Amino acid sequence: MASVRKTKLAVLISGNGSNLQSLINHTQANRLPAEIVLVISNRADAHGLQRAADAKLPSIALPSQGIPRQTYDQLLITTLHQYQPDWIVLAGYMRILTAAFIKAFANRITNIHPSLLPAYKGLDTHRRVIADHQNQHGCSVHLVTDELDAGPVLAQANLEVDYPVTESTLAARIHALEHQLYPLTLYGLCSNQYYNTMAQSWQPTLSPQQTIFTQVLTASQLHQVFQTWQNC
Repeated sequence: MASVRKTKLAVLISGNGSNLQSLINHTQANRLPAEIVLVISNRADAHGLQRAADAKLPSIALPSQGIPRQTYDQLLITTLHQYQPDWIVLAGYMRILTAAFIKAFANRITNIHPSLLPAYKGLDTHRRVIADHQNQHGCSVHLVTDELDAGPVLAQANLEVDYPVTESTLAARIHALEHQLYPLTLYGLCSNQYYNTMAQSWQPTLSPQQTIFTQVLTASQLHQVFQTWQNC
């Protein structure tokens, strides 16, 4: 029997790389029908590079400081084309991509953002949610377009905010959601499936723009889907 081709992922990071580690774990366990063909960091001191090294993944530090944005992104494009990724996965990548980069990989760039988009685009989402005394917070996986944090949303998960709360405590809770939502979303993209929350099952996608989940998942719903997926 011919082997099924795995989807090629290139992961871009800037820091600790906890979402990268989550993806490493699931690709190595063969839960994701994908392989990470390259990890790139725009910071040489990013801990995510060590995570990649520990997993024996190809990784490159391309420091961006002091380099014009257009020049840097052209370097990224050239580097990535050598590895021919199917998807560019932003995992804590703290730079705004140029229009030229987005065009080069149109509809093939994903990002995870720590808010329930379209609310709280940009930085400092946890602090802003607390300042506004919001009762709900969450994370979103979306396709990347020219407009910041405004691409089509693929999946979202939320949780109740219990006050009093600190920014670091809330960030930790959101990270826990991210580490489940991102691999599940990529599983859907790589296997051309979406999760029907009414039927509680994975089903073939109906269109290229199909959202991965048919509704925003609560933290408990996400955990249930994640556990079932892990145990399959």
